Amino acid sequence: GGMLIPGSRPRTKFDVANYLDYLEGALRRCSREHRLALRFGIDATAHLLSTAGYDALVLCTGGRPLAPPVKGLDLPHVVQAVDLLADPTLLSLDHNPAEVERVVVVGGGDVGCETAHFLACERGKRVTVVEMLPYFMKASCTANRGYLIHTLEQQGVVLWNCTRLQRVEPGGVVVLRNVSPTVPSPYVTWQPVLPENVPNPLARPIRVEEQEQRLEADLVVLATGLAPDDALYEECLQRQAAPEIHNIGDSFRPATVAEAVKAGHAVGCLL
Repeated sequence: GGMLIPGSRPRTKFDVANYLDYLEGALRRCSREHRLALRFGIDATAHLLSTAGYDALVLCTGGRPLAPPVKGLDLPHVVQAVDLLADPTLLSLDHNPAEVERVVVVGGGDVGCETAHFLACERGKRVTVVEMLPYFMKASCTANRGYLIHTLEQQGVVLWNCTRLQRVEPGGVVVLRNVSPTVPSPYVTWQPVLPENVPNPLARPIRVEEQEQRLEADLVVLATGLAPDDALYEECLQRQAAPEIHNIGDSFRPATVAEAVKAGHAVGCLL
C-alpha cells in the first residue's frame, strides 16, 4: 500500500482512498479472526528475515522515484511528486505556503498530470507541466486521459510537450522545447493515442526545432517514473533467507493497482 497513500491524497482519487480504507479494515479483521500477525515500525532487513525461520517471504517493497540526469536537482525547491502527495506540507517553503505560487511539474504521465490537477484545482497554484514525449498521459485510457487533460486546460494549466528538462536553477528551470508547428497540440484529446507497436500511417512526422527556454518556478515537482526497489529481494536471495522468496508489486515491475492485487492473490493461492 506504499503508493496507495500518496495516490489517495488528491480529492479526485477518492476511490483509491476508499480502497485503502478497505484494505486496512481487511487486515484488522484478518488479524483478529485468523493467524495473521501485523508488525509495524520494524525495519525488515535481510538479516532479520533470514534469522526468523520463515518458510516463505513475499517482498513487495515498491518502487523508487527516478530523476532525470540534470544539474540542480539538489536545490531546496525540488521535490518528488510521490513525496509531495504523501506529505503536502512540502508545498510550503519554510512553512509559508504563500511563497509557492508557480509550480513546474516535470513529467506528463498519469502521476504528473494528477499532481498538476491537485496543485491547480485544490491548492490554486499556477502550474506548468513539461513532457518530453509528444503526448501527455500516453499510457492512460482515452476516457481518463481526455477528462483530466480537458480539466487541466480549463484550470489554466500550461502543457508543454516535446520539451526536455535541461537544468534546475534557483527560482526556475531551463528546458529545451521543440517549437516546430508540427508538434501536436497537447490539448487535443479526441484522437486516441496508439501504442508504440501500432504504426499510424496518417501520423504527420514531427520536425525538430528546439529552443532553450526558462520557466519561473517556486517549486519543481519531479514525476519522471519509478524503478523497482528490489535491493531487499536481491539481498534475501544472496542470503537464502527462506526456502521460497517471491518479489511482487512495484519492486518487481512498476505497474497498476490492479496488477499488484492480482500478483498478491496469485502468490497467496500458491503458498
